[in-house]
Amino acid sequence: MPKSAAVSLKITSVGNSEVGKSCLIKRYCEGRFVKRYISTIGVDYGVKKLTVKDVPVSINFFDLSGNEDYKLIRTEFYEDTNGIMM
Repeated sequence: MPKSAAVSLKITSVGNSEVGKSCLIKRYCEGRFVKRYISTIGVDYGVKKLTVKDVPVSINFFDLSGNEDYKLIRTEFYEDTNGIMM
């Protein structure tokens, strides 16, 4: 049986500042909890690699800052998004 091609997904986080978007992504991707608040400047990135039914899957998280100062930057990262985390 031929092996299935790897799957890559893009998930974009959106929401207000200081609600825990970055903490959730760090916890899921790296298995660690960030104890102190560090504001996301523009965009941060996380990746989680796993296997589902013998198919390699790469989930790419684009962690967008909720700060209004980065509103114009955020819109560029919505393209080709497979899912949104609010």
